[in-house]
Amino acid sequence: MEFTIEYHSLPIGVGSGGVVYLVRTFARQSLAEANSMDIGPQTNWSPRDDIIPRVLMVSMLFAPEDFGGAPIQALYLAKALGRKGIHVEFLTDNGVRPSVQEIYEGVTVTRAKTFCAKPLSKLREVVFTIRILGFVVRRPDLQILHFHSIRGMESFLFPFFRVIGRKVLLKLTLAESDDPLTFRKRRLLGWAYFFCLTKVHRIVAISRRLKDLSREAGLPDKIVRLIFNGVNVDIFSPVSGRDKTEIRRRLEIEVSDVLLLSIGKIEHRKGYDLLLRAYERILDSIPNAALLILGPGNNESNEYYRNLQAFISERNLPRVRFLGKRTNVDDYLKASDCFVFCSRLEGFGTVLIEAMACGIPTVAMDIPGISADIITDDRIGQISANCTAEDFSSAVIALLGRVGRDEVLKAAADIRLRFSIDRIANQYIEIYQEIVSAP
Repeated sequence: MEFTIEYHSLPIGVGSGGVVYLVRTFARQSLAEANSMDIGPQTNWSPRDDIIPRVLMVSMLFAPEDFGGAPIQALYLAKALGRKGIHVEFLTDNGVRPSVQEIYEGVTVTRAKTFCAKPLSKLREVVFTIRILGFVVRRPDLQILHFHSIRGMESFLFPFFRVIGRKVLLKLTLAESDDPLTFRKRRLLGWAYFFCLTKVHRIVAISRRLKDLSREAGLPDKIVRLIFNGVNVDIFSPVSGRDKTEIRRRLEIEVSDVLLLSIGKIEHRKGYDLLLRAYERILDSIPNAALLILGPGNNESNEYYRNLQAFISERNLPRVRFLGKRTNVDDYLKASDCFVFCSRLEGFGTVLIEAMACGIPTVAMDIPGISADIITDDRIGQISANCTAEDFSSAVIALLGRVGRDEVLKAAADIRLRFSIDRIANQYIEIYQEIVSAP
């Protein structure tokens, strides 16, 4: 029997009635999706036939369109798992563009059309959830379903996936966004989201903060694991002074500047307003300092960006540049003298370990349950405990005044060993094998 799906029949607002409609029609829609999507061959594969798990990673946001750390980290992990013999492929959202399957940086990626251009649209979330269901039904060879964050609706699939014998792993990526306690506190459907989260086989928290929030929500410790994000040590590693000078020339950065670098989307959460106030103070002690900020959102439609520019003009701050999205982040890190991170809220803060892995002294605001797990070596990093512009600027000046090159390089080597993406991948493989072997 075949069914067709008329997406326009879904309630545009997708309130509680729309959700009920969605849940009631999941089963028959899955058959229609399986028949309509050309997403790869069906197989007669059985979990007992192969001890090496086959993994589908699901991420609504994905490279190259999305600059965020979570999709980039997901890709790094997938490639590391692939090098270890684990079959990994991705399912992601393609908006209004046609569904397509491609190879991206050596990984198979299926980009599913969701008929909506608005990034945060609830309808887009609902359609992507249906796409996931159809894909999974079509592909019984994919034994483990590894979700890199969810928005909410995807959780309604977890009980069904458990019934049909698929193993579900959910990675939490941002406190107060995709953590279980935040889902549980949502109005109307909070109870339903939380119930569905209890049906996953494992939850990976990338910071102690996220693990604590999972425990506070009521999830048992036995299903929540703490695994930090990793760094690609082949890309993020120190360079010689000569190479640093050459990189600066190539990037058109003054060789004589004391370069402060920050990376992240231009939004209030990232704390760039605090950073600019701190930079103003840093200039008093380091007059040849310069500040580069990488990340999307440096456009006039962004009110927060406009306010930052107004502050720069009002205070006449020199040598501040917003460069927008960049694909060669490692080059900018290697060209810098200090990485500065004023973020107010994170899931982990992968860019901190990337900076330190490059041998760049790093200063970060104190994000409870996160910063202290990353910056543990005062040879290369310092945490601003008071989270004020004055304290942060003092931390930057103090760190730059005391660090020695040899000690920084030793600390960077320790960082690369501790957070190597290959080492992190081994921890995921252990979880995969654990949940595959469990009944």
